[in-house]
Amino acid sequence: MTKYIYSTAMLCLLAATYALGQANSARLKFKEILPDSATSLEVFDFVNNINATNHAGAKIALTTNALRLDSIVPSVISEKYLYKYNANNQAIEEDRMTQTAVAGGIPQYHVQEKNIYSYDSVGNNTGWITQVWDTATNSLVNTTNFARTYNQIGKVTSAITYYYSDNAWKEQYGYLYTYDSLGNLATFKEIRWNYYGNNWDTQFIYSYTYNNNKLTNSLLYVYYSSYTNSVKTTYQYNAQNQLIEVVDLWSSSPTLSSYTGHYKNTYSYNVAGLQTECIRYVGVPGSVSNWVPELKWTYEYNNLGYKTVEIMQKYNKNINSWYNYDKRNYDVDINGNVLLDAYSYAPTTTSPWVCMSKRQYVYDTNTLTASTSLPPYFLYGFESLNIVTARLYHQFNETTSTWSISLPVNYFYTPPSIVTSTKTASTLQASLFPNPATNVLNVQLSGNATEGQISLYDAQGRRVLNQSVSAQQSTLDLQALPQGMYFYRLQTDGQKLQTGKVVKL
Repeated sequence: MTKYIYSTAMLCLLAATYALGQANSARLKFKEILPDSATSLEVFDFVNNINATNHAGAKIALTTNALRLDSIVPSVISEKYLYKYNANNQAIEEDRMTQTAVAGGIPQYHVQEKNIYSYDSVGNNTGWITQVWDTATNSLVNTTNFARTYNQIGKVTSAITYYYSDNAWKEQYGYLYTYDSLGNLATFKEIRWNYYGNNWDTQFIYSYTYNNNKLTNSLLYVYYSSYTNSVKTTYQYNAQNQLIEVVDLWSSSPTLSSYTGHYKNTYSYNVAGLQTECIRYVGVPGSVSNWVPELKWTYEYNNLGYKTVEIMQKYNKNINSWYNYDKRNYDVDINGNVLLDAYSYAPTTTSPWVCMSKRQYVYDTNTLTASTSLPPYFLYGFESLNIVTARLYHQFNETTSTWSISLPVNYFYTPPSIVTSTKTASTLQASLFPNPATNVLNVQLSGNATEGQISLYDAQGRRVLNQSVSAQQSTLDLQALPQGMYFYRLQTDGQKLQTGKVVKL
């Protein structure tokens, strides 16, 4: 979590455009689909967030000495995610694996879904192809292709989605972007493929204007038989250049001769410049100045400026008062990393808060997220200064008034110095036990392997142990190694390879 405080519109956008799936999903990923109900400011932030996540996920990966996200492994379900990288330390493949069987005490996994990433010469992610396992053909088949282009300063200019049918990629929908000379978003257009006319149809166009690089106005044109149903938005700032009001006015007139109130957001800040409140209003039909409260968000912070409480309330028009709806409490460390994210709701308009779920996170505070190679548009669920190594999801059962951990998830990282190209190495199944280990680690080869070589590396990629192993059970002496996590590389005949992690207690 950073000290940047999102507006309510941005908070709504994050909820709508991040594919969080269920609360206990193992893999969180940015979803590039704009919600139909998005306001003008949400659309604006949507585009800027695409540019930001592209830079975080792709360009940083050009640092070849960075740690790489190697795998995501939930502890209680038979599924995991594996990642492969190119020579530039960019993620080029993500495999979602599911467990199919257990052979000789070793789980056997099978690819269910694959994402294949591509990049341009300067590190921008130019898209990815998604493949899924087809049981009819017993093979991976193409399903979706997300393609992007960029301008000379690295901002996205098009994002087109294709689907696969009849052995060919076919257009589906897309977004087009233009920018002014200062790099500010100038227009944003959604297009859909017309299968009857065999051409792209424009669904809507947003245009934006600025004053001293501050967004001041935007205009939406929605296309039916012609451009109609326009939304005109104005943005107001205080003397500290903080956004204090956003007003959306809607017009159904093709000539834009009359408007009516649509939405209005107002924002408040404390003396430190942190947003403390946002109120959303809905317009009264036929008026541009009468507004009815709808939603209110309030925020609290610790003395370091990190958000610790976020409360959402709804407005009861019958009694003209606010009532609690949901709340999030955050425990954060001195770096702003979220240690605990607790969600509560109010069962009735007068009842106290009931905490229903908690997400607990563990970090490697010695490693920055910004200096780690992650797949493009990858999310832990929020911004964090340091990389996440584990996540626990706690669920409350209201019937029994008990808590349970439904899905512990572990994130593993590998120094690039011990990653071997997948072009020549095939998978080797071997057992290393016990893990975690104290003083001794046993290695048992499997299959036809008769001998091999195993190396252990510390978190900095330095080799700390190298030993030959045979078909018989081999023993590694770990007494001289400090406690911590180590990466191993086991190779037999120069072709079969297995890598993983070992914890020394």
